[in-house]
Amino acid sequence: MRQYIDLMTLALAVADLNAKRFPKLAAVAKGTATIYGPLLLAKQSELDAHLERPQADTARPLADQLTEAAARYDELGRYVFGRLSRLIDEPDTSAEDRTVAVRVRRALFTQHPGRRVSYARRAGITRQLRKRVAERAADLAHLTMANGAPMRDPVDAWMAEGARIGRLLSERTDLELPQEDGEAAIALRSTTLGLIGRARAALADERAGNPAIPARLDAAVFGHFDSLAGAAVRDTARPSANDEPASPDDDGV
Repeated sequence: MRQYIDLMTLALAVADLNAKRFPKLAAVAKGTATIYGPLLLAKQSELDAHLERPQADTARPLADQLTEAAARYDELGRYVFGRLSRLIDEPDTSAEDRTVAVRVRRALFTQHPGRRVSYARRAGITRQLRKRVAERAADLAHLTMANGAPMRDPVDAWMAEGARIGRLLSERTDLELPQEDGEAAIALRSTTLGLIGRARAALADERAGNPAIPARLDAAVFGHFDSLAGAAVRDTARPSANDEPASPDDDGV
């Protein structure tokens, strides 16, 4: 089985580091930011150039399948969120059901599901939510949808669509990689991961010499990368797109 982080996910992670994480890092860890900020910007340009190279067919592979899966994912998320909100707001909801609904909505929705996010973000959110869904199993069995079905049914379908998006993204990366570019892609992936690893080590060294740097800075800077990378590795490790989603125990949220 393949176990690697695809270039599309790496490009997304590096872009996040450049746009959100490293600009703020200079105020607390100037050494790491000064040395590795420009290197990460240059690496982002390399990744973008590689992923945006001309294709024989201008249509991206699996575009229809990804659009369908994302639409279904969004629809199911709104469906569950809407039901929970109604249970919370309706005056005839029992006190017990309202309490459970509040608990479930807080666990599964950190933002309104109507917000548009990338395919990779949908897949990453799904990975993070799997453990929470397992933890709220009793609550999801207690609550029902308007049609009387257990709330766990649409929640499981929602999670399955998110996992499907992750697998499709991995397959699309493979399809977009011409055979003759294989070595270049492997080298680019390796150098990108190496650069991020060295930046992380430099931050740890700088913090060791400066107690004023907060202990959670590594998580603040590299936590989103860890989330995206972990989701990508687990998705690409699956033998086929027809596999069942992993159990919640597979997640390291």
